[in-house]
Amino acid sequence: DGAVNPFREISTVKTIVTDQLRTVNATAVSASWDTEAAQVSDDTPTWANTDISVHMARAFVPHSIEIGMDYPGFTQDVAMLMAEAKTNLEATAHATGTGSGQPFGIVTAIAGTSYEVNAATDDVFALADVYKLDDELPSRFADNATWVANKKIYGLTRQAGGANLDDFWVNLRDGRPPLLLGHPTREASAMDGVITTSGAVSNYILVLGDFRNYWIVDRVGFSVELIPHLFQQTTAGTGQGRPTGQRGVFAFWRTGADSVNDRAFRLLDVPSAA
Repeated sequence: DGAVNPFREISTVKTIVTDQLRTVNATAVSASWDTEAAQVSDDTPTWANTDISVHMARAFVPHSIEIGMDYPGFTQDVAMLMAEAKTNLEATAHATGTGSGQPFGIVTAIAGTSYEVNAATDDVFALADVYKLDDELPSRFADNATWVANKKIYGLTRQAGGANLDDFWVNLRDGRPPLLLGHPTREASAMDGVITTSGAVSNYILVLGDFRNYWIVDRVGFSVELIPHLFQQTTAGTGQGRPTGQRGVFAFWRTGADSVNDRAFRLLDVPSAA
């Protein structure tokens, strides 16, 4: 089915030539009103850092020499499929990646922090939750904030309305509106699109935030290489290890991601009842 991944378009993307990007962050500096000639206070912020490591991602497609000879442009077509595989893999990583051997997804980065917002009612997604997420995002980040959710969650939002349709979002004949409460809406197919209502689980279904504070870091180079000959795996004493008449297309790249300022986001959780 492929994947829809908006994160590279709305986030900060940086390129490095090492295995890690070190960022420095700080709490706010608090200025003060002082009287004439009074000693100024020490307003030094608390310094910290967020290190974003890059992780190896790979794909490999073996094929016979005959296919390479008889199928014009085979390698180029496989390279196109490799690029799509990259998009599909990163779509999940940027949404829900664990950060262990892969990038931190925005859901993983915010879940469990004080910027996670619980729905008003367990098992129920209501328009009041959309308003609540918008209300709790600090004004500093609101002007550049974007909604990110699965297509199905936007569908649920379209179906909701107040008693007098005061919250009516859009007519059925129209496509998804570009704005929700004044913020752009973007679809991420790897986000949770189903609200599970059994068992004590979390349903992280909607993110609102300034994605300039979600950084995607690429180690230079997305490489696609042709391995000219593949060999039979050698087993001791069997005399194997000879060519198989196959070639291989091998793609690899290194990338990482993480939030560098969790305060810039709000994540909606619709908890299921235990």
